[in-house]
Amino acid sequence: MNSEYRLVSVVLPIPLARTFTYWAPKEIAIGAVVQVPFGRRMLWGVVWDHVEALQTKYTLKSVLQVHPWVFFQKRMLHFLKKLSDYTMAPLGSVLKMALPTLAYDRLDQGQVCSKTVLKAPLILTSAQRAVLDAMQALFLSSESSNPVLLEGVPGSGKTETMLALCESIWEKGQQVLVLLPEIVLAETWAKRVQRYFSIPLGFWHSHLTPARRQAMFAGLASGAFHLIIGARSALCLPYARLGLIIVDEEHESGYKQGDGVLYHGRDQAMVRATCENIPIVLLSATPSVETGYGVSVKKIQRLSLPQRYGRSESPTLHLLDMRSKAIRIDKGWISSALLQRLQETLSKQEQSLLFLNRRGYASLLLCFRCSYRAACKHCSTWLHIHGKRDLICHYCGFTQPVPQVCPGCNHPDALVMRGPGVEKIEEEIRIKLPEARILVFSSDTLGSVKKTQEALRQILDHDIDMIIGTQLIAKGHHFPLLTCIGIVDSDFALMEPDFRAKEHILQLLTQVAGRAGRETLPGHIYLQTFRPEPELFQSLATQRWDQFIQEELAMRQQQNLPPFSNLASITLSSLSALETKEWALRLQRAAVHQEGITLLGPAPAPLNPLRRRYRWRILLRSPLHTPLQPYIRTWMASCPLPKSLEYSIDMDPIHFL
Repeated sequence: MNSEYRLVSVVLPIPLARTFTYWAPKEIAIGAVVQVPFGRRMLWGVVWDHVEALQTKYTLKSVLQVHPWVFFQKRMLHFLKKLSDYTMAPLGSVLKMALPTLAYDRLDQGQVCSKTVLKAPLILTSAQRAVLDAMQALFLSSESSNPVLLEGVPGSGKTETMLALCESIWEKGQQVLVLLPEIVLAETWAKRVQRYFSIPLGFWHSHLTPARRQAMFAGLASGAFHLIIGARSALCLPYARLGLIIVDEEHESGYKQGDGVLYHGRDQAMVRATCENIPIVLLSATPSVETGYGVSVKKIQRLSLPQRYGRSESPTLHLLDMRSKAIRIDKGWISSALLQRLQETLSKQEQSLLFLNRRGYASLLLCFRCSYRAACKHCSTWLHIHGKRDLICHYCGFTQPVPQVCPGCNHPDALVMRGPGVEKIEEEIRIKLPEARILVFSSDTLGSVKKTQEALRQILDHDIDMIIGTQLIAKGHHFPLLTCIGIVDSDFALMEPDFRAKEHILQLLTQVAGRAGRETLPGHIYLQTFRPEPELFQSLATQRWDQFIQEELAMRQQQNLPPFSNLASITLSSLSALETKEWALRLQRAAVHQEGITLLGPAPAPLNPLRRRYRWRILLRSPLHTPLQPYIRTWMASCPLPKSLEYSIDMDPIHFL
């Protein structure tokens, strides 16, 4: 090559940790997006570095073209490297999230940016104004670049406060990224924004069509969109002028990626904000214990909106002890006390919500004669009944018809369904309240963003009297006529094998309760429980979340659990139960003792097999000042695994099944 060219290292969106060397124009900058030949394919990648000299026996290929307007700033490359190093995922896998596949073949030119226009006055209360002033003062201060937690009870006006902050960012010509744990919340956020502003608005989530995804990528990478509302994957995109990150419902476990690059959206959002040197705000009515710890050690600044917005009052909580004879159930799962309130709500032309975090009709099909239970043949879990016709595995999707006779004993009348799902509750309500207009709000009945939007429209237009929903309905929605909420089973998560189970159930119940009485109509919450004693119900009734966090932190410190220690999970899996076990034990024997690092296991995963693969897990724990990544790298390199065995490394695991 002549002097007009130079060697560059390029990261490609493939699951490898290495870079690839190409010839490129001499003036090419680090961070340029380039198209290169790779085998028989042409891929878009990113110039990672300049190469001064290279000894190789191969003929190096040349960059085919440089994209004219998509570019990765050095601070973006720094973030991708930190994400790769922390999660121990190949840099190429991380880049794949930042440069989506659908944009490779044809990246359209971005649009000429339009201005943000204020459509309606954004009037804040004195409490909201005080919070806004405090945030702006913190962000302008050179002494404090810490994340801000805005804690506020449901209905306190956190979103409106954030929109006022966004306006100041847009006035500087910068972009705002809003991260959401569930994409069904995007429409609610968008409507709040569009009530006050006319603004170029983009969305980013897995349900986008290829053409729509390409248009969204072009808009955010060129700066055409001033506001981007997205799922956790939106965090890794190359924004033109990112000026603020908002993490809504920061406590939600949905921010943790379950496959591929195993990162936590909230935690990595704080890393990106640091790399970009921009402010970040975490929003929650029930902050995570980890965020509470960050507040306690002065790494996160806490601001609060403790009262509901306007004239709305917090709903009244009614605890229904299902062991009591006075709280009877007449042929079903809805108590007489709750049914009476549902009837009264219907007669007043107000709306009700029955919450049950179980999809389908029932959670178990069993035989009372031979004890047969319908189980998935690919996973060690029971099959759920849907529509009284199909048995479905909620993990791998395996489906079979409900048998007419017991497969265990061939008896025709011995099969029974146990553990109600939302479909069973719907059936019961249609019998007891036949005049009610009912909507089942779950992933089975909605299925798409379009159907979800239509369901939300029906609720807001009062075409629906009663919602029967799973956790999809629990967060972020604002229904002015919703005044009665019945939580059919308040005990559903208390027995989960997870040290965060108590935290998660209380957060979810608080979010559900927060849907009621959000305007002038008073709200009532009815919790049906067979275990009314746990202190978490008292926390829900008193809304003393600070006290709950302090109690949880004391317990975790005593047991040396996060956030007072580092935790990592290594999971091995294969199609052979014996092979998985043998290599898990071999890997354990290869571990070298290091002061402060504790190995727990190996042990079979609770769900084993899962999707036909047998899984064994090893947990590692270390003090906060001792990162686990260097130890794991050396350890795994000392014990190469066969290709028939898959493994994943999960730093800061949340899911333990």
